[in-house]
Amino acid sequence: MPNIISRITDSLASNSSPIIYNVTWDATCNVVAGTLATELIEIPLPACTLAEKNYLPRRNITGMAFGITLHTFSIWTNSDKYDAHILTRNAVWMVDTFLETLSYYDVSKSILDVYENGFNIRNYDYTGPYGGQDNKLYAVIDNRKGTIDTGIIHMLMTYVVVQDKPVVG
Repeated sequence: MPNIISRITDSLASNSSPIIYNVTWDATCNVVAGTLATELIEIPLPACTLAEKNYLPRRNITGMAFGITLHTFSIWTNSDKYDAHILTRNAVWMVDTFLETLSYYDVSKSILDVYENGFNIRNYDYTGPYGGQDNKLYAVIDNRKGTIDTGIIHMLMTYVVVQDKPVVG
């Protein structure tokens, strides 16, 4: 099945060095109560391009990040009990492997996680004939324990970009 592409609903790059990104995404999928999502939710990671003045706060960010230092992560839905898995590869079977970077179990409505020193996340998905790196993370939502459908899935991340160029195979 094709992936569900999350939509960036708000993004802001700070007026600081290093630039701190605060990005919110919405995925307009609904994981029905008692089921496991069969599609991955793609989470594109924006970053400033060289052409953008990185000393100005902005809401439109056109570049891409391939590696980040994550400082906060939040996810919220309507479901009363769900699991959320964030992967660095475009493969649903990567849940519970080393390519799963975040896992949250038995979440009721929402969770906010703050990492005081941050931790690095790098995308491990290589696409194209030369193995070009992708700039996305992927979410899997498991609502098998929930009694309420998820509705729109909202996510928020605060991060610093540590890799803004793709690794080419």
